[in-house]
Parts: sequence; C-alpha cells; structure tokens
Amino acid sequence: MNKTAVEKRHSVTKMIAKAINNLPIKEQAVISLYYHDELTMKEIGTILNLTASRVSQIHTKAIRRLKGRVRVMRGNETILI
Repeated sequence: MNKTAVEKRHSVTKMIAKAINNLPIKEQAVISLYYHDELTMKEIGTILNLTASRVSQIHTKAIRRLKGRVRVMRGNETILI
C-alpha cells in the first residue's frame, strides 16, 4: 500500500471508531462481541441475556446506523474497506 492509501485507510478507521463510540451501549456491545471477539449471535445472546434473533436485530440496526453515519462523515461518498 502506498502512503496515500495507508492514510486514507487510517482516516476511515478513525471515522468508523468514532461512529461506533456514538452507538447506544447495547449496539456497541453487539458490534464488539461479534467483530472483535468473533462470537456468534447465540453466544452474544447468552452473554447479554437476549435471544439470537434479538441480537441479530440489534446488529442490523447498528450496521445501518454506522453506514449512515460514515456516509454523512464522508459526504455521501461510498467507502469500501
């Protein structure tokens, strides 16, 4: 990767981190457990005392929020990571 690509990726990573930090706590937890800890929806449900179906709903809502916030931050430019 050239320097410009590395800088752009770093910028996008910072934007995503900021957007995640602005999510409601439960959505932050689901995103963290799913992507960082690589747990299944069922495992997350057990930890949060929710059904896997509810975890999936929370995950979907969080991803939609993140997509919307990152688009706003980037001026509606689509970002591929």
